[in-house]
Formats: sequence, C-alpha cells, structure tokens
Amino acid sequence: MTGRIRRVAFLNVGQGDSALIEADDGWRALFDGGRQHEIEPFEPYLRRQRRVDLMIGTHFDADHLEGLCWLVENRILAGGIAHAMVPAQPHPHGDVIAAGGGGFGRRAGPSPLLADHFAAGRSLAEAYSALEERASRSQRTIAALRRAVDAVSASGRSSADPAAERAVGVALEAGLPALAGLVRTAGQARALRAVDRARRPLLRGAALIERELISASTLKRLVAALDEHSIPWSAAIAPDAVAPMTGASNDTGPRLWHLAPTRRYVEHYAKHVAAVWDKVFRVMEAVDTGLPTLSNRLSHVMVVEDAAGAAVAICGDSGFQYGRRIPDSLGDGWEEPFGGVTLLHLPHHAGRWGRFGARARAVLSSARRPLAMYGSVGQRRSNPPGRAVVPFLRSVAERRGADAVLYVANRPAGALGGLVSRRAGAAAEGPAVLELRPDGPVWSAEGLDHQGAPSAIEPIGVPLP
Repeated sequence: MTGRIRRVAFLNVGQGDSALIEADDGWRALFDGGRQHEIEPFEPYLRRQRRVDLMIGTHFDADHLEGLCWLVENRILAGGIAHAMVPAQPHPHGDVIAAGGGGFGRRAGPSPLLADHFAAGRSLAEAYSALEERASRSQRTIAALRRAVDAVSASGRSSADPAAERAVGVALEAGLPALAGLVRTAGQARALRAVDRARRPLLRGAALIERELISASTLKRLVAALDEHSIPWSAAIAPDAVAPMTGASNDTGPRLWHLAPTRRYVEHYAKHVAAVWDKVFRVMEAVDTGLPTLSNRLSHVMVVEDAAGAAVAICGDSGFQYGRRIPDSLGDGWEEPFGGVTLLHLPHHAGRWGRFGARARAVLSSARRPLAMYGSVGQRRSNPPGRAVVPFLRSVAERRGADAVLYVANRPAGALGGLVSRRAGAAAEGPAVLELRPDGPVWSAEGLDHQGAPSAIEPIGVPLP
C-alpha cells in the first residue's frame, strides 16, 4: 500500500454524486458522475486531471452513471482511465450468460449481471424481452383504467408528463413498445385526479419500470463507450468475507476494500428478481419489499484506506440490506474497515437510506477520532433527505466524543434542509457548501462557502480529519 490520501474533491452535481479521490503519489479514483448536464460545467477541471487509475459507477441509476458515459465518450480525462468498475445489476429476470474471465475483480463463468449481457452483444430489447412480454399481458388488465384516463383527458384536462415521456422514448428506441405503453398510461394518469384511487398501484409499478428502462439504457451506453475506447472494465461483486482488493492499477495507491454488494446477495437478487417484477406487473398487488427491487440496494460500497490511517467510505446510494429472508449485502467483517473511516459519504444524497443508518451508526459511534461527513443533496424536492439523517448525524457526533463536521452541497429540502436554512438562511446563486459542526445537541454553522457561479464551477475540496 503506497500513497497517502491527499484530497477528496466532491463535484457538486446536484441530484447525483461524483467524487475524485487523490493520493499524493498520483493515484486517483473517480466515483460516479451525476447527470451529464450536471457534470459538464466541471469539464475544465476534469481535463486538467492526469490519469484516473480506477473509475467506479456505484450503481445502476442514471443520475450516477450518465456523467461517466459523457466522460468516456468524449475523452474528457486527458490522461485516460486504467480500469472501470460498473454496477453489479442483475438481468431483470435473473437470466445468465457466459462471461469471460480476466480483468480486475472479474470471474469467468455464467453471469446474471446486465453489463455482461450487454458486453456479449445483447440489445436492450433482447435483455428485457421477458418484461416486454409481461407488460403486453399487463396492458389488458389495465384496459379499463386506460379508458377512464382517456375519457377524463377528453374533457380538456392536461395529461402531459415529461418524465414519463422520456421513459417512453427510451422504451420505443429500444424496441419495447409494450413497456412504453405501460409507462405512457401511468404518465397520463398521473395528472388526473378523477382516477386517483385507481392509478396509485399502477404508478408504483410504472415508476419502477420507468427508472429501470432509463438506467438500463445508461448502463448499456457506458459499457459500449468503455469497449469502444478499449478501457478494461469489470462488473465486480464484493466477496462474502471482506479482504483488500488486488489487481487494480498494479496494486499501487491506497488499499481498497469492496464491502458490498456481496456475491451471496447478488445471487439472492437474481434468484428472486423475476418474482418481484411479476408482482410489479400485477399492479393491484403491493410489491414485497422484503425482496430487493431497487438498484440502491445493490450499490457498490467501498473504503479507500491509506497507510497513515485515513479512510474514505463511498457508499453510492446503498441501503445496507439484511434481514431474516435476505442475506447480508455487506461482506462479513465489514465493520473493521468501515469503522476506521474518517470521511463518510452519506448515501442517496443524504436522503432515503434503507437500513444504512442504524448499522453505520453502531460502527462509527464507537470510534474515537475526528469524522467528516458529506451529503451531496440537490435542490430538487422530488428527492429530499429523509428524516433519519439529522438524528444519525447528531447521534454519531455525540457518541464519538470527537470532533465531527458535516459538509452539505447546495441547500437541500426536507429535514436536513430545515437544519441548513435555520443556520444559514437562503443560499445564494450558484453552488454552495455549508460546514456544520455539533455543539451539544445542536449543529451550528461555521460558514457558507460559495464556490463560484455555475459557469466557473470548481469541486468541493473536503480535507481528511
């Protein structure tokens, strides 16, 4: 293990995440890229960077992968990318395909991972053919609701839904008309209160489909770009028992720990995902949340540790899943590397966490060292921070008996937004970072650091304690 972590630069991409970890020996790792339009203003900064040794897309969602696609397609990183790790997202029905070995964290043999399906040349329509067939049958079950929607729409009320139309476009472009029709139906229903009670289960199902289609198309785009530019990549899965990673960048730089998602958890997901989608399409039934249904629960969780004892945890949007019927999404022994973290990236933009909070708090609270935390919360009210974030932050700071600091990008909505606005008032134009420190049970604002206008964005440099 060589190189001390010198700096962690968080690129304020709003609704999404992006972080560049730099070691003093030149080693660099880039985690996530936000949406393309959110990371594009950072182009001057990114073009100044030397080679990135490891680029990681933590999970399936487009607000983390889309910016990485743009970086690779346009060769924004002038020094190149030595290796990329893409999300461990299984095929939507758990189908397996023969995957070649070789490469960092990659194993030969049958693979259910969607990236391996795309690498083998399967189109989005081929990979999602089972969902397309199920959607076609499902269309008949919602025919009555469609007639109701059309009848209300004929009265002149608006039924436009740009977000749904975007997913419709993705589905049609991929050759999936039945899925496009299902999402379009939900999009029409979304604005019509006359069918409010009937539309809710349909919307729950269509929202999953909408997100799945857009994310799958983004993952395919990333795999295609990596192959086109001959960048080695892998869809790695964390070991069931944690151990330092080997094989990346000739083993130079800080030590890497891949904590999630574990092999046992991914296999569980692949085994049950077809049943989950079947329930989604039977829209009048509730989806069993005991089974993994969202990509957040498959997010890569990694700890980057240097020889001086500094450690950074990048959690993507992880939910840290476990339960009576669910194998642990974290590898056995994860507490040891995670407990040494001195800079914690809060998952899901400091918002909805799944089971992250209680497990992370139990490990971090016992440490006796300074801790910095970062939440990349955007300003969109469609994805505000959850109420759990403030108790988590306070609890960790109070129990540790050590200094703690929270950095927040932008001015968020929701519970954390209330905390921020009470301390700092309205945020000015352009990206901003609020530095909060605990003062007993209250977090006090040390300062609001404006990083410049959107046309001259620089990343947020968060020092290691």
